[in-house]
Amino acid sequence: MTATTCQGTDADTSTVLIVHEGEERLRWCGSAADWQLVGLWPDAADQRELDACLAEGKPLLILLGSKAVVPLWRSELRIPEALFQEVRADGDLLEVTVPFLEWLPEHLRE
Repeated sequence: MTATTCQGTDADTSTVLIVHEGEERLRWCGSAADWQLVGLWPDAADQRELDACLAEGKPLLILLGSKAVVPLWRSELRIPEALFQEVRADGDLLEVTVPFLEWLPEHLRE
């Protein structure tokens, strides 16, 4: 899971939403040698939850990774290529670039 919550102590009742930016946003499904890329966090429900947390003023911790360029076979991709910042193809081998912070409201990206 890309976003998790962390409850405060008894004295601090705040909840912190923790988001892992980068490759961790990819949602894979499968087993053994049959993995499929089936999603990219956040989906519509996750985005609504995130927006609600931000609107309530809850704290957000974003763990930034390096630029996420992920190799995969075309047969493993089960979501539209348009979801990615960039897609490079060499036959059946793809390299997809996970968009950086596009889920975060623009005024908070600075």
